[in-house]
Amino acid sequence: MRFQLPYCVLLVLIFLNCGTDKPANYRKISGFTQGTTFHITYEDKTDKDLSGQVDSIFSAFDLTFSVYIPNSIVSRINSNDSTVELNDQFIEVYKKSVEINKETHGALDLTVGPLVSAWGFGPEKKAIIDSSKIDS
Repeated sequence: MRFQLPYCVLLVLIFLNCGTDKPANYRKISGFTQGTTFHITYEDKTDKDLSGQVDSIFSAFDLTFSVYIPNSIVSRINSNDSTVELNDQFIEVYKKSVEINKETHGALDLTVGPLVSAWGFGPEKKAIIDSSKIDS
């Protein structure tokens, strides 16, 4: 009988705990960023809508790093705009990219943009090029 008592107590605690918490609500957010779509599903017992905060984060990121937005920082740099002002996020990512480039002996290449565009993954249509141009 001594061994059954802890199991009975545990069973009672489990039953008492069931149904006392408000069931979790799953919220879904979807949108468009960086030339593609995103879908986020999160659990929130308070049913808080985080879509505004998520949109704000993605918008700030796009205004810095998106090659799909002509006036983003990276797009302005890529078009040789000498008046572009860098923000802290760009500087931090650039410095980390240079560091990783050195650590990987060039495996991470910041100048990969033309190749990405040539294969059709950028905002422009896929270019028709030969292997000598890719090599350059």
